[in-house]
Amino acid sequence: EAERVHGCELIQKTVLLLKVPQVAAVTAQVLFHRFYFRRSFLHYDYRAIAMTTLFLAAKLEDCKRKLRDILITFHFVEHKTPAYTPPRLEVGSTDYWERKHQLLAMERVVLTSLGFQVEVEPPHKYILSYLRVLGAEQHQVFAQTAWNYCNDALRTGSCVLYPVNAVAVTGIYLAARFLSIPLPEEPRPWWLLFEVSKSDIDNIAFDIMQLYVRAPTSSTATVSGDNTDNVAATDMHTPALSVSTAASPAQLSSPSPLSPNPAVTIVEPLAYNRITSPTPTSLPATNALAARAAVRESGDKSTSPSQDRSTSRSRDRSRERERQRERNRDKDRNRDRDRDRDRSYDRRRDEDRNRNRNRDRDRDRDRDRDRDRDRDR
Repeated sequence: EAERVHGCELIQKTVLLLKVPQVAAVTAQVLFHRFYFRRSFLHYDYRAIAMTTLFLAAKLEDCKRKLRDILITFHFVEHKTPAYTPPRLEVGSTDYWERKHQLLAMERVVLTSLGFQVEVEPPHKYILSYLRVLGAEQHQVFAQTAWNYCNDALRTGSCVLYPVNAVAVTGIYLAARFLSIPLPEEPRPWWLLFEVSKSDIDNIAFDIMQLYVRAPTSSTATVSGDNTDNVAATDMHTPALSVSTAASPAQLSSPSPLSPNPAVTIVEPLAYNRITSPTPTSLPATNALAARAAVRESGDKSTSPSQDRSTSRSRDRSRERERQRERNRDKDRNRDRDRDRDRSYDRRRDEDRNRNRNRDRDRDRDRDRDRDRDRDR
């Protein structure tokens, strides 16, 4: 589990230094988790796989970075400690070429291991829609805290094991408890409106809480806008944020967000994961049915400019795939038509050949019969 978390930390820090959109970090971390649910950490170095999934995510989300920049930045993040600043990876050196060949080889391994299923749906797009349904769309701190918890959930396997809307609901749940914001639980708990069970929320929240026990102190740095100079990569085994006791999923349950379980202290998400969320727009919800319909209508809308671009790119890719399928169908139809035409031509040719052969046989038979008759006469 430590290797899984450390690999995601390397991805996040490299993304910040390369100034890649957050959606690429989401895609890279989800691909990282998917790969290691199919392969073992004993057979593949998690640092190489983390760098490979980041390289793939940058291409998938149309925010490409040069292979050279990814290699140099990842080398810096991987070896940086509070007491040591690694030298720059020289382009053309032996280490550089080894890392480059390793990345290109691991790219093929990752793609084949995933069966080329590399589409990722980020949980963040559900947060503001759900908050609008709950009537908390104007609470910017609430939205930002839930957003941060979703970012932290990407460091655990929960982002692959559970539906993305369950991860978003868990972020809202933890943010409400951390900020002591009451959410409706009568006549039915609010999370049932989004078709999420309490057991899923408890399990995801437990994984997120366990993440803070192993979080490093010096790896938390505030990032505002494009300022990424104060992000440091340190030892992953130094605890920074902590819970008061080791909590189980059942202990994370509480009767109300205003009265959290005293056995558990909800801690604030990692500071350097904060990203600026857009200003939400109001969306009236008169009842549960109207609210659910509103969520379904607005579920495909991104909650940040980068997500808007990602959604547009996804639609473009879907249209392009549909056009490609149509071209393939036309090609198959033309090939079948040509094959049928060739078969018809071959059939007619065989019939003509058989007809000529039969005519020649009849002619020879008549000639032999005439010859025999003349000889007898």
